[in-house]
Amino acid sequence: MSTRKDRIGLITSMIRNGRIVSQEQLQHLLEAEGVKVTQATLSRDLRMIGATRRCAPEGKSYYSMPEQVSNEYIEADFPLDLPVVVSGLRERFGEELLSVAISRNIVVLKTRPGYASGLAVEIDFIGSPYILGTVAGADTVLMVLHEGLSKEKIRQLLMTFIPSTIINSKENYPQVR
Repeated sequence: MSTRKDRIGLITSMIRNGRIVSQEQLQHLLEAEGVKVTQATLSRDLRMIGATRRCAPEGKSYYSMPEQVSNEYIEADFPLDLPVVVSGLRERFGEELLSVAISRNIVVLKTRPGYASGLAVEIDFIGSPYILGTVAGADTVLMVLHEGLSKEKIRQLLMTFIPSTIINSKENYPQVR
């Protein structure tokens, strides 16, 4: 394979067609196809295409792909354009995220069991200067934002990657939909 686009296509296919449990396993599979790639490049490729770690019912984690990967992911040059990254998240967050609650500069996201870690990683990869970081449990993501953002600005930020129907309008306690 001579181009990055070909490599990305192969990585996407491998993840969708099998349970890839580690970057090392993926790296070996790529080498078997004649593609030599460093771990750092592989990590960037996985982030670019939106691959995340999921937890299988038996408890083992594996790489997963969004249902649809836009050609924009494959053809984008670094650095990634934020709207391209965010555009694929809204649908996935709609499936995995149950509720959102805002308290000053902290946002609490309730997820389906086992999905919090993957969502936290995706939020971290958004790269927004307003998001200081995330902490994930089994079904909860704690997102810390810059101080001084109004609730309206926080809502606007959240609605760039979370469906507005999930954002709790009362903001007192999370409401599971």
